Amino acid sequence: GFDGDGDGVSDGLAVVIEPRDGDERLVTAAGDVTVSVFETSTSQAAAPVAQWEIPAQEAIAHFRRTSRNRGLHFVLRWPGAPPRGDHVRVRAVLTTFDAAAFETDCTVPLRPAARPE
Repeated sequence: GFDGDGDGVSDGLAVVIEPRDGDERLVTAAGDVTVSVFETSTSQAAAPVAQWEIPAQEAIAHFRRTSRNRGLHFVLRWPGAPPRGDHVRVRAVLTTFDAAAFETDCTVPLRPAARPE
């Protein structure tokens, strides 16, 4: 989770995508990026609770190749109400100019806002 204002609540996600070749070397890969967030308590077919579509021209501007920052780096604020749980499933898809799609997903922790009792 990304906490932009320091209040201890996740305001969105900080996402890093490291495109790699068959030998596990970092490559500069251009393509459209889709990041989708799902509640962990829902089925695989559920609609995302948040989604970002980043066109290739914008995505490549986020590529870093330094010793500390490698890959495509995005800070994505929630487009609406944040997810309610303390974990979400994040799926990232990089679609290259030739329509090849590379997908990964993981479950990440969040710091949700305190719920009223």
